[in-house]
Amino acid sequence: MLFITCIRARNRIISSTSKLLLLQLLILLLNCVLPVLSSWLMAAQLASALSSPDYYNCQMQPGLTRRQRDICVRHPSAMRSISDGLRAAIDECHAQFERERWNCSATFSVGMSTKEDSTPEAAFVFAISSGGASGAVAKACARGEIADCGCGGGEQTVINSPDVEGLSGADPQQFIWAGCSDNIRFGNQFTRKFIDTAEKQRNDAKSLMNLHNNRVGRRLMAMNMRKKCKCHGVSGAVPTMDEFAILLKQKYANAKQVILAPDSALLVLNLPPSPAGKPPAATASASRAERFLTAQSYQPHHFPPPQPSRADLVFLERSPDYCMLQAENGQKEPCRCKFVWCCDVKCDICRREIERRFCR
Repeated sequence: MLFITCIRARNRIISSTSKLLLLQLLILLLNCVLPVLSSWLMAAQLASALSSPDYYNCQMQPGLTRRQRDICVRHPSAMRSISDGLRAAIDECHAQFERERWNCSATFSVGMSTKEDSTPEAAFVFAISSGGASGAVAKACARGEIADCGCGGGEQTVINSPDVEGLSGADPQQFIWAGCSDNIRFGNQFTRKFIDTAEKQRNDAKSLMNLHNNRVGRRLMAMNMRKKCKCHGVSGAVPTMDEFAILLKQKYANAKQVILAPDSALLVLNLPPSPAGKPPAATASASRAERFLTAQSYQPHHFPPPQPSRADLVFLERSPDYCMLQAENGQKEPCRCKFVWCCDVKCDICRREIERRFCR
């Protein structure tokens, strides 16, 4: 019996060692294939590829800050929820833009190019990813899948049946708010701590843009919670991913261009100059106040420029023409990969030309 037990234990050790080696190779491969993708997006994709958080080695993940590694180690179940939220965000991004020139196809596989990572499309990607991760964590809390949190807070209140989804048309009666609400507060707090950490270490315009859009996504998810009737009572539920994406797509259509304010770490709206030109000559009968107001109406710039709304997506650069032929674009993939001892994989990036014919 002892001999059999030892053999089984030895097999488990070998199996665990093999899985660890596979994990190391997977991380190195992702580090080679996804050099442009934001590090937290990359981490969540890696988490989704693993069957169990036991094999998610946060210390090996490239691109994470020390604080992100610490959060990842201490909250493996929440990290799995973040990966679930990211997968849903990827699917919904494809669905929302499937008939448009830009359709998310390369964003989550090879990352955005430097010409695209400050555009309205980048704003949408960061917002839907942050909001999707927050919503997934909130739902996992309510289901009891994360040890550090539970149902969303809030006092028990009495509500009328017509105000509850699924009960319209029922006999007028009152229900006690007694369900388990999605814990959107914990979801927002956790995703903010994990996702925003790397961006907060810098004060450049791109990081400020990403932070703003992350907050827009989380805020939109929280603001659209609704009362929902379940068999055990009434609870607060975050919107479904497609509902959230539709709302966010409307914000994408009205995204605001911003610039970094001089001598500060604030983003301000990039407004066109006011009507320029010389003010009309003041008449002799004009009062001093009238002459001042006339001159003010011809100021060449808005001063001080206003900051963007907390509800608006923002971008730095306008979208390129995604149908225009660009020599540096094309289908690229890692090639001629070599394993470098001890722990690295070096790859070249190769471009392939593919001829395709389409019927009209």
